[in-house]
Amino acid sequence: MKRLLIIRHAKAVEHDQEGDFYRELASRGLKDAEHLANHLSKKNRIPDHVITSPAVRTTMTAEIITRELSLPKAEPVDAIYEASEPTLLNVVNSIDNQYNYVALVGHNPGVSYLIYYLTGEILDVPTSAATLIKFEIDDWKEVSGGTGTIKWHYTP
Repeated sequence: MKRLLIIRHAKAVEHDQEGDFYRELASRGLKDAEHLANHLSKKNRIPDHVITSPAVRTTMTAEIITRELSLPKAEPVDAIYEASEPTLLNVVNSIDNQYNYVALVGHNPGVSYLIYYLTGEILDVPTSAATLIKFEIDDWKEVSGGTGTIKWHYTP
């Protein structure tokens, strides 16, 4: 059985003069990411591994989560930034099978589309939202449309 925790990055500042990729978390985002991490800890929903978009706001969100849950540093995956659902599915299909429970920190609209594709359910996915999807499979390569079931959904 594989589990995927899809997390939309926490609230970011509106603009950065260097561009969208460099937007940092806003003060609300810092608090929301910490609250999400604490909630994951209390519910014992601690992933084995965290992958993240390399954008500053997702990296900051992942850093808070890994720090608060005493996990190794998140693995940046370039393909997650501005990814569409097919690209995100390729990322999921390439996860190492040594991990059974992985968190993916990404961006909308891609994460919303991925949740819908994997489960057939439409969810509201605001910043700092997290959705746990369970798959009755043993190989990440087998994850595809309709193979997942939502087990938990968190919104701040």
